[in-house]
Amino acid sequence: MPIIIEEQSNRRRRTILGSIAAGFILAFLIAFWGELRDVLLMIVQIPNGFTSERFDSLLNLGYNLQWFVLFALAWIVLVSFQALLPAGSFADYLRTAYQFVVYIFGQHGPAVFVKDGKVLSTREDVRDGPGVAVVDFNSAIVLEERLPPPGIGSGYDSAMHRFFWSLGLADKAESPRVMGPGIVYTRSRERIRAAIDLRRQFRMVRGINGYSRNGIEVSTNVWAIFTVGQDPDVVQVTYDGEARPENLRVVNFEALPDGHLRMVSMSDELDRQDRQEIHHHFQVLRHTREIYPYKKIDPPNPLPVFDRD
Repeated sequence: MPIIIEEQSNRRRRTILGSIAAGFILAFLIAFWGELRDVLLMIVQIPNGFTSERFDSLLNLGYNLQWFVLFALAWIVLVSFQALLPAGSFADYLRTAYQFVVYIFGQHGPAVFVKDGKVLSTREDVRDGPGVAVVDFNSAIVLEERLPPPGIGSGYDSAMHRFFWSLGLADKAESPRVMGPGIVYTRSRERIRAAIDLRRQFRMVRGINGYSRNGIEVSTNVWAIFTVGQDPDVVQVTYDGEARPENLRVVNFEALPDGHLRMVSMSDELDRQDRQEIHHHFQVLRHTREIYPYKKIDPPNPLPVFDRD
C-alpha cells in the first residue's frame, strides 16, 4: 500500500519550475515585442498586411525563436545531467530530460520512491502519464499496464514506443514486468502493482501441533527465513547403498590440497517428494547416458537476480 508523504516540497518545486518557464516566456516577449507586433498586424490585416518590413520581422522572429528553443533544450539537458535523478548513462540523461519537459507542461505521471519494499508517493501520483520510480537496493517493483482505449491513437503510441525502444530510450513493452533497484521509467498507462522487499524475511507460526513417527503428539513453533530474488540453495546428494529413493542422502565435501575431495558429512534431511523427484531425474539421466564426472558447484549469488527476458 502506498505511503502518502507531504506535498509541500512538491508544491514549492512546481512553483519554482513554473516561475522559471514564465520568466523565459516574459523575457522573449519583451526582447521581441516589435517583431511580434508586426507579425500580429500582418495576420490581422490580410492581405494588405504583407509588407517587406513585417516579413523581415517574421524571419527575424523565427530565427531568434529557433535559438530560444535550442537554448531552452540545452538548459533542460544540463539540469537533467546534474540535479534531477541519479542517472548513470547518457540514455538515462536523455530520458530524464524528457521527463523534465513532460513535467513542465503538466503531462507527467507518478514520480515515486520505493524504499524497503514500500511505495512513498504523494496524492498527485495517481495520474496517468509518463512517470518515474526510484527503487532502492532493498526493493523491486511489479508494473502492470492497462489496455489502451480503442482508437487511432493507440497505434500511434505503439509505433512511437517501438521507435524509442530501438534507440535505447525506452524499455521493452511487456506487462507485467519486474524491475529491480535503480531508476525505472514508467509508461503512460502503467501502475505499480506491487512493491517487494528484497531483504531477508523471517516468519513464524506458533503452536503447531503434530505427531511423531511413534504417534506422540508434539507442539512446536514453525519458522522460516527466506528472500525474494535470490538463487536457490544447492544441495549435493548421493545414494547410501542401492539406487533407491529412500537411500538418498545430502553430502558435503571438503577440497584437499592435492585436488581430491573428502566427504565431511552425510545427513538424511530430504522429504519424500524431493527424494522421488531426484530419483526420477537420475533414472532419466542414466537411461539417456548423460551422466558426467563430478565437478565443484559454485555457490549461489547473494545479490538479487532479475529475469527481465
